Formats: sequence, C-alpha cells, structure tokens
Amino acid sequence: MRLIDCEDVVDIATGSALLGAGGGGDPYMGKLETITAIRECGPVELLDADEVPDTWTVASIGSVGAPSVVLEKGVNGREYVIAHDFLERILDKKIDAFVLAEAGGLNSLVPIAAAARVGIPVVNVDGMGRAFPGLQQDTYCLNGVPTTPMVFVDEKGNRSVIETIDNDWTETIGRAITSASGGAIINMGASMTGAKMKQCAVRGTVDLA
Repeated sequence: MRLIDCEDVVDIATGSALLGAGGGGDPYMGKLETITAIRECGPVELLDADEVPDTWTVASIGSVGAPSVVLEKGVNGREYVIAHDFLERILDKKIDAFVLAEAGGLNSLVPIAAAARVGIPVVNVDGMGRAFPGLQQDTYCLNGVPTTPMVFVDEKGNRSVIETIDNDWTETIGRAITSASGGAIINMGASMTGAKMKQCAVRGTVDLA
C-alpha cells in the first residue's frame, strides 16, 4: 500500500494525457479537482491488484461526456459520494475500492478524487491501458463483467440508474442520460469481486502514468 499525494497527481495528469493517445479528455480539470480533494480529505491509498482481497467489491468510476463541457462546468465533489452511496444501496453491499475505467486523460484522475472524497482506496489497474470511446470497450466487459447496474450523477445531484440487457445498450442509454444532463456526468458501475478484477484488469497503469 502506498499513498497518492498532490505531487503525484501532477505527474499522473501529465502521464495520463500521453496514455490517452488523443482520447480521454484534457486532464487539467481532473488534476485541479483531485488536488482539491486530497487537500481537503487527505492522501489516497493506492493498492496493487494483489493487495486487494478476493472477497472485496470494486467498481469503476469516471466521467462521461464531452471534455469541453467538463472544462466549462466541472464537478463540485458531491457527485462521487452520491454515486458511491447510491450504488452501494442498489447492490446491497459495501464497495471497498475504486478502479479506473480507462488510463487516459481525465479518467485517470476521477477515481483518485472520488477515493479521496469517499475515503476508500484506489487500485493500480484500469480496463483499457489507454482511452477508448465506449463504456463497453474495456477488459472488464471482455471478461464477462456487466457494466450495469450503473449509476449516473450530475453536479446538481440528479441520480439515474440503468440495468441493460448487454453492455452495448449501457453505452447507448448512458449517452442519452449524459446529453440530458448537459453533456458531462459522473458514472459508476462495472462492479466485480477482487478475484474477478485480478483476472481481467490491466495492471500498473497508475504507476505507468
């Protein structure tokens, strides 16, 4: 177990811009929000995959939508806690740690900011090794992890939850919710056990960034 502090966030933001390979959005706003969250709530525990107990429940959290909109309206920090508590209630189980959906741009930083706000660790893994456009295009989905139930929370506190017949529909319906919410929103889903995460995650991507 290690700690992510403000100095680390600056480096992760720079590296994630490269890992995004042109996708994932500008990490600038994510960097500011993560530094603010750590200053207010303290450093974030970073766990390697093998440090996560098999029985834990982990979930991915990120930002969906247009990066230009994120630069305009940002987040206020409450979204992370609301999404975490909402998904816990739906699953009827504790979410023990966050994982990255993608290691690129803004979404390399959202899970760290969220972990600081909620007070849980973030795992040194992601589901892509870079950034891809679709929620359904990660290694979690390729290994049979359903994206839903997935919750969406905007900066006003509006909450939505979807359960879909497959992961492609999550992307389709999720984009409609994102559009209705002003073009950018926080999403959380793809919950899985620690054991399953170890089987399908791309390891070491926070370190790589």
